Amino acid sequence: MEPGEDPKDAAIRELYEETGYKAGKIEKIGEFSPNPAIMSNTVHFFLAENLQNDGKQNLDEDEYVEVSLVDIDEVIQGMGKKPYVHALMGTALALYNQKINK
Repeated sequence: MEPGEDPKDAAIRELYEETGYKAGKIEKIGEFSPNPAIMSNTVHFFLAENLQNDGKQNLDEDEYVEVSLVDIDEVIQGMGKKPYVHALMGTALALYNQKINK
């Protein structure tokens, strides 16, 4: 996020810059402190739906992002195995499951 930027606005901007996708709907589904014992950062999680892609990434000089679409069942079955091993990925999936199972 840029200084003073709203998390939702940052999510919309970053989604487009890094993937070329725009969301028809975006909703915050949670936030976590990844390691509050030694860090003060917060991770905000958003669910983006009704995506449209114009294929135009706008990456920073030090960013390298390759976009690939993966079926949700593959993500669920693969969680905890490479490449789905980052703890924040598991957190995002838990929040997604909580949202869709209301």
